Amino acid sequence: YRALVRGQWDAGPRTLDFPLHKYVTAEGERRVVVQQGGQHAGTRVRPVRGATHPAFGPVTLLAVELLTGRTHQIRVHLAHVGFPLLGDDKYGDFILNKLLDKTAHKRMFLHAFAMSFAHPAEARPLRIEAPLPPAFRRLLDECDAPV
Repeated sequence: YRALVRGQWDAGPRTLDFPLHKYVTAEGERRVVVQQGGQHAGTRVRPVRGATHPAFGPVTLLAVELLTGRTHQIRVHLAHVGFPLLGDDKYGDFILNKLLDKTAHKRMFLHAFAMSFAHPAEARPLRIEAPLPPAFRRLLDECDAPV
């Protein structure tokens, strides 16, 4: 995955290993929280590019690899360590999200970038990549020089 988050990620490559607990709100919405006793969840994170957006401040493009596949795992892990996804309406920075909406950046900035698996007929390894969507590129292009 590629994730665009608020803040300058200075931690270098890191594995986020926090247990996740699923619950349903009174309105029937599924939510997830980091909580002892929850299911094991692991997420590898590596910074790709840091930059400063003139309206939003520091942002970092991260490469993210799932070690487990829990509901909302990337979103919750990144928010838990203080780096919410831009445009995340459940776990993100809600003030920043309103500013994103006003500047025509109406999406969550999480992208399934690459997938690897064995070819179903030949068993050889396959890797499929999808470049960053135009919305990602546009926001990154609006940023000042990388930090």
